[in-house]
Amino acid sequence: MTGCDQLSERMPIVAAGRSTWSADEVAHLTICPDCTAELRLVGRVRQLGDRLPTGDPAAITLKIRERMAGGGAAAKVIPLRSRRRMTYWGLALAAAAAAVLAVAVPRWRSADPANSATGRTTIVAGQVLSELDDLSAPELEALLREFSTPPGFGKSEPAGTGDLNAEELERVLRSWEG
Repeated sequence: MTGCDQLSERMPIVAAGRSTWSADEVAHLTICPDCTAELRLVGRVRQLGDRLPTGDPAAITLKIRERMAGGGAAAKVIPLRSRRRMTYWGLALAAAAAAVLAVAVPRWRSADPANSATGRTTIVAGQVLSELDDLSAPELEALLREFSTPPGFGKSEPAGTGDLNAEELERVLRSWEG
């Protein structure tokens, strides 16, 4: 922390009269224009604060208790937003959530590997790809042969570990275990 930062923290305390400046601090204040300007500002704020009327905590507490007990005027609550508008927002959010679920749930079910004994994804009945409507039978058969197995099907090793020998692979597994 620099000397300016230390002086800046002590200025309100000295302005309140709870502390005094040391000789080194006074020397710094005489040569540093930024600290001098800040000290003048803190002093001026302190003078303005001294002009404010002091509050009586006991009287303030009494007024608060009277209002809470109902002795004062009842407070009127003004809503920031109308209830009707909030209802519309709630309905709109519910409709959006229902739409997301209607689209996402069939996809989750169709992509679940537990749906088939082989671990392949299954196609849900009624799922239609409109892009395939214009293809002829031979084109569809060629496409079916191309996608008969998903890429990487049957591989069980993580990507990039195929060139490791047994010792290196064991070291990697130990590091993963912690």
